[in-house]
Amino acid sequence: MTNQTAPQNVEAEESVLGAMLLSSRAVEEVAGFLPPEAFYRERYAIIYRVMLELFEHGTPIDPLTVSDALDEKSQLETVGGKEKIAELAAIVPSASNVSHYARIVQDNATLRALLRAGQEITRLGVDRPGPIDELLDSAELALSRVSSLITTGDTLPITDALEEFTNDLRAAYLADEPITGLKVGYPDLDAILLGYWPGQLILLAARPGQGKSALALNIAENIVDNGGAVLFVSLEMSMPELRLRSLARAAEIDSKLLITGQMTEEQARKLPHGLKVLASRANLHVNDTGALSLSQLNAEATRLRRTAAVNLIVVDYLQLMNPPKAENRNIEIGMISRNLKQLARRLNIPILALCQMSRAIEARNDKRPLLSDLRDSGSLEQDADVVTFIHDETAYDLDKQPTGTIEIIIAKNRRGETGKCKLTFNRRWSSLKHLPKHPGG
Repeated sequence: MTNQTAPQNVEAEESVLGAMLLSSRAVEEVAGFLPPEAFYRERYAIIYRVMLELFEHGTPIDPLTVSDALDEKSQLETVGGKEKIAELAAIVPSASNVSHYARIVQDNATLRALLRAGQEITRLGVDRPGPIDELLDSAELALSRVSSLITTGDTLPITDALEEFTNDLRAAYLADEPITGLKVGYPDLDAILLGYWPGQLILLAARPGQGKSALALNIAENIVDNGGAVLFVSLEMSMPELRLRSLARAAEIDSKLLITGQMTEEQARKLPHGLKVLASRANLHVNDTGALSLSQLNAEATRLRRTAAVNLIVVDYLQLMNPPKAENRNIEIGMISRNLKQLARRLNIPILALCQMSRAIEARNDKRPLLSDLRDSGSLEQDADVVTFIHDETAYDLDKQPTGTIEIIIAKNRRGETGKCKLTFNRRWSSLKHLPKHPGG
């Protein structure tokens, strides 16, 4: 990128510095969103960085203090000497327009970063220095560097949108109903979590075979049946397998009988109803790509959020995602969980991510899961807003007969309470249902 083609506005850069030399309030206005790297002229970036250091230490900012600080760093002559500092102080008559000047500087810096990212992406496409998935991750990283330059400065007072918040509270009081997020369709679980909330990362963890995928699919179906839209990313099961499970639950027919055709007449009469229910779930969008990368998930989720208004993403399951290469597995899983959390925040919808638990639980006498049982990374517990476990005591003891119920343990909940509830689990139909409480119990 040459000097002639690089987007820049030297007058705006000088005006920002001049305003800051005139008023400490000008420093306060721009320090929160304008990084030193946004300046095109290196000497202006040096001056700005020194001003920020003085501001952080509570030192008044004026031509004398800035000149002295630069001199101590042996940078005064590099930026043009005391004469240049004095010249900058005389450029603007008032500091009142400093935010406008700073936005011009930031906009030009963003354009330069876009050009650099474009050149890097073009190089990746031409040279092809690796597999396609790695190239996509590198391209996304190049674009993310552009986003990192854009600090919106969206720090707001706590009273922002207070009237809307108050109206929500009043409505909840009058209706005698709580304010809830996206209801998952199980009353006891919704009562504890108050639904899934926009921006949340929810983990659903269990050992293999305890019903993670079945519960996640049931939740997705419940939401779709109630007018929502879901992106179900299946990294383990194929579309036909998911479709079969969904039909088995809707028709209440053993999935094996559906495959073999060995249904009774009564079961066969249920099939049209099940197919009708299945046909009504067009808003359940399934991606069964076997090794989805983070960049592919980001792209697909963004598209469906825009075109299909999805309000939940399910990832089944997290450890099967294809991460960027890292030093070890823990770091890779941490990268995945942070990316999912950032995606949930960016799209303003909850993400339900399934994950495996460590085998350490099988060596304990008490098989009830703990947060430390999350497999591969401590980042999972840190990044998640909600951590939910499935617990089936009979799964660890071959002498015990399955009870037909499983326990759902909410071990972490940033929005409120932890707790537990039980669901009935019909494995033949892949169906989980609310377990009504007995009177007085």
